[in-house]
Formats: sequence, C-alpha cells, structure tokens
Amino acid sequence: MKVSDFLRHRSIAWLIAIAVPILVSTWTLVLHRSIPNSLLTFLVLSAAWLYFKLVPTDRDLETAILDLPKLPIDPLLTKAEEVELRACFPWNVFYLQSVEYRQGAVICYGQLRYNPDPKNQLKKHKSSPTTAAYEIIKTKVHAAFADRFLLLLQSQPEDPDQSETEAASEPKYFFAIVPNSDHALTSASSNLVPHLILAVAATLTTLWLGIRIAQPSLSELSWAGITSGWQSGLIYLTAAVAIVTAREIARRIVAAHYQVKLTPPLILPFFPALGTLGALSFVRSPVPHRRALFDLAIAPTIAGLILALPILVGGLVLSPSLPVVIVPDSIDSFLPFDPKISISIALVAQIVTLGRFSNSSIDLHPLAAAGWLGLVITAVGLMPVGNLEGGQFVHAIFGQKLAVSVGKVSRLLLLMLAFLIQPWLLSIALGLFLLKSHRQATLDEVTELGMSRDIIGLVMLVLMLAIVLPVPKFLMPLLSLN
Repeated sequence: MKVSDFLRHRSIAWLIAIAVPILVSTWTLVLHRSIPNSLLTFLVLSAAWLYFKLVPTDRDLETAILDLPKLPIDPLLTKAEEVELRACFPWNVFYLQSVEYRQGAVICYGQLRYNPDPKNQLKKHKSSPTTAAYEIIKTKVHAAFADRFLLLLQSQPEDPDQSETEAASEPKYFFAIVPNSDHALTSASSNLVPHLILAVAATLTTLWLGIRIAQPSLSELSWAGITSGWQSGLIYLTAAVAIVTAREIARRIVAAHYQVKLTPPLILPFFPALGTLGALSFVRSPVPHRRALFDLAIAPTIAGLILALPILVGGLVLSPSLPVVIVPDSIDSFLPFDPKISISIALVAQIVTLGRFSNSSIDLHPLAAAGWLGLVITAVGLMPVGNLEGGQFVHAIFGQKLAVSVGKVSRLLLLMLAFLIQPWLLSIALGLFLLKSHRQATLDEVTELGMSRDIIGLVMLVLMLAIVLPVPKFLMPLLSLN
C-alpha cells in the first residue's frame, strides 16, 4: 500500500468514526435529551458498514498469506538472491525442504531441528526451539538483505489428506519473507489535526461531566451552573487525565522496549456519559512475537488499575449515601448510582465503607466517579475485539485465527447484554462494530506465551466481566446488598 493511499484511508476511517459522536452530541445539546436507542443503533451500524466497505483490509501480515496466488517464478528475488536466502537456513536449525513463490511473499517449508549437543547455537538461547530458530534465521536474513524483508514464522495448516499418525507426529512450521513496506508507513508524517481535535473535545466533555456531578440537574450550558461546579469538574478531569496518561505512558514504554512503533493516541470523547473512553493507539510496525503483544496489552491495563482503584476507594470514602431509587437506563448522569450496577463496584464499595451502601445508592464524589471511569476504560480496553487490549490478550494466548472469531462473537454478546441487562453499555457495544475483527500476525506467530502469561491474561478477561456485569442475585447476600 502506498503512503498516500494509507493516509487517505486513515482520513476516511477517522471521518466515519467521528460522525456518530458528532451527531449524538448535536442531538443532545440541541434537543436536551438522549438520542433514541433505535436511531443510535441505526447510525452506528450504518457507520460500521461504511467503514468496512470503504477502508480496505491490509493483508500484508495476515495468516491468509497462504491464500495468495502461486507464481512460477519469484518476482521478489533474483536467482542469486534466492541462493543467498537458502543459505540463511542452517540445516541443524531449520532444514529447508522447498521454496514456494507467491504473490508478494516467498514461503520456505522445512523441518524444525535442534541438536542437544551443548555446542549447538540453539543452546545459547534461553527460550523455546521456535524462538531460537526464528532469532537465528532472522539475524541471517537481515545480514543478507538488511531491512528489505520481514521474516514471519507460522504454523503450517494440517493437510486433510494426511493420516492421523502423521498429523499427530510433530507440528510443522514455515517461514515467509514479505516486502518490508511498513517502514514507509511509519516514517510518513502523521496528520495530528484529528488527534488534537479529539483531545480538545474529550477534555471539554470530561470537564462537563465533572461539573454535572456537582450539578446533576444541569441539562444545558449555563454560566451559573458552570461556575458553581467548576471545582468538581476540575477534580474529575484531573483524575481522568492521570488515568489515561498513565495507561499511555506504560504502553509506550513497553513499545519502546520491543521497538514497536505506535500511532499518536486518539483520545476518545464520550458524550453525554463519562466524558471520555480513554485513548486508542494503533501498532504501525510489526510486533516481534506474541509475548510482546501480550506485554503491550497488560502494561496499560495494570497502569490504569494502579491509579483507578485508589482513586475509586478514596472517592467512595468521601461519597455519602442516597435513598434507593430506580437506576436510569443510561449514565447521562452519575446520580443516582446503584453499586449493584457492577460486581467490582459493589465489592469495592462494601469493603472500603463497611457496608454503608447496603440499602442505598451512592452520591458519587468526583474522585469516585473518576475511579469508576477508570474501571470502565479498563473494561472497554479488555473487550476481546480487534486492536483493544482484550483482543491482544486473546491473540497472544490462543493465536490469531481464534482471536478473530472471538472478536465477532464478543460484539454480539455485548450487544445482547446491553439490550437485556446493562443499558449503559449500548453506546460502547455499538462502537465496537467500528473496529475491525482481523488482527495482523506477529512475526513469530508460533512460540507460546508460557503458563504465567496465560493465567494473567485469563484473569484480566475475568476482571472485564466483573466490571460490566451487574451483581447477580445469588451474590447479593454475600455482599450484604438488598
């Protein structure tokens, strides 16, 4: 893909993505009421259809590389360069058996080997054989071709015609080299105007929500309402900025460690509820392996929780109780706030306040509201969809293909949850349809994470459910809730 095409497609995607928030905000400000759910659903699904219709899929690093058409000769390499490529595969590391030419890729089939002899260079790597083999061959390919190509290691699909004994004998892998066109994209100058516009919009909407915590009946802009609630607005805004900033700093520290390039963050305004949904950054260079993908997801999640939980605890201590009332169908206002709206909120509230909210709603202090915002941002990030942290967790743990399937199912399940149980999730559930399901493969798509990362990833997905699910009836007696 050319740089000009890439930038044009990004502009189209950005225009489609911000169209719905602009329409919703305009409707709310002009008519002073929430947009009907039926109209909101129609707008978001229409935007999602346009998004997938007009923005093409980048297939450079997808596992569909084996679906590329075969070619009789290799247009990427000369005969001499092909000989040089074959020399990059030591027989005792990866025994190269055949080379296949496809449009835009060279596929190298063979057998992964290693020698238990301590002198074998694989022993120098304190890692799995696949990781060691990838690093050795990557070094040789880079020495021969510099940054001209990317090297991919993936599992070879099972042949339906082979016997069960052959299929169960040992996994088969293949290496692929593809043109490294990504360096042109990462070096291209990014248009920062959309990022700045969204950052300003998110700041204003977050400040406005903070003001409404002190003035919950405020339905339209008024100088008197703003001046009376400015302190609440600043507290909420400052805490929200701290949480979002901590997440981005952690993400970029890990990205720098793995030499992964990210786009500037898109700060997402979320009006009229919450004010913001945090920041969204996209990977613009190849991710070396699934461990790096996992670490890119876990870093912002943990950093956000480290700030959000103390802020929530402190805010709940400062929050008085309110008489029990019917919880509204949306979170246009933080008042009243029923702790039963979330398992995690109920658990934290009952522990830190010794059961103060057993028979009441919460008059949220701005800090408590910001802590709830931090949990919502964490939960949204952990949704197993596309490039969100949850999608990265599923990809890192289970592989690319299953991550795509889980993302598609998750959208539908969250939409059902929003319609049936948690109406405040509707806007978020619809917004997920604007994210693509497909994920780019990591360069080393074969090496597993290890038990510790698998467990942490699954715990994070359980945490997401604890944030978005209401307290079930069987848990209410355990949490002293009525």
